[in-house]
Amino acid sequence: MICNNTLVFTFFITSLGITPNTFAATGVPTPELSPLTVGTLSIPAELGQVTDTVMGAPSAPAFIHIQSAHGNYQAEKNIEKLLGYIEKNSSVKLMLLEGAANKLQPELFRLFPKHPDFNRKVTDKLMQEGYLTGPESFLIESTNKTEGWGIENLDAYKKDREA
Repeated sequence: MICNNTLVFTFFITSLGITPNTFAATGVPTPELSPLTVGTLSIPAELGQVTDTVMGAPSAPAFIHIQSAHGNYQAEKNIEKLLGYIEKNSSVKLMLLEGAANKLQPELFRLFPKHPDFNRKVTDKLMQEGYLTGPESFLIESTNKTEGWGIENLDAYKKDREA
């Protein structure tokens, strides 16, 4: 049992490649962030389960950590819906994502801009096949200014994928 926990922890740390200077070194912007205070955002049960809450300073920006079963279509759809809910009901405008190492460019997946319903079907099919995640699908459909940035160390991520 301890070995499994150690492996997961090790994978998490090496996969993210986070150091104290990671965000400064990656060029991820630091936009003005609004604090998310207690009671201002509650998550509907059908979208997810809050398993832990840690309160920091009231003026500190919020950090929302969403775990998923990667490649599970229903889990990814719930995350897509959850992110839409968060965007609509809070001031969150920046997503830091695993599995990417730069700014995500969802506009590249808006393949049929004059046919949004068809584009939505294509996006959904790509998510069913595991080529897109819930956060990526959310960003493709989002009309607001939410940005997605990958926080992975690309070399470490590739090594983990190969392993």
